[in-house]
Amino acid sequence: MHIKGAAGVTKIQNDFVFSLIGYQPDLDLLEKIGVQIDPETKSPSFDPETYETNIPRIFIAGVVAGGITNKVFIDDGRLHGLRIAARI
Repeated sequence: MHIKGAAGVTKIQNDFVFSLIGYQPDLDLLEKIGVQIDPETKSPSFDPETYETNIPRIFIAGVVAGGITNKVFIDDGRLHGLRIAARI
């Protein structure tokens, strides 16, 4: 994967990048890899500054961050990538 930033283009190693799109996220994958999910809101556990979950190097972005609360919309979620890229 290549990330373009102020210092130029950085190449990072990764096995997979999942694009999970949907109004009500399917949290099965996140649960299977150990991401903690709030039982009431269905929001994954993550650092709001970096969007990294409780599992190191696993990040979330977009509507999945809000679980079933409708607190995150596609328009808001498009900004999550900036914080994730800064952390990486």
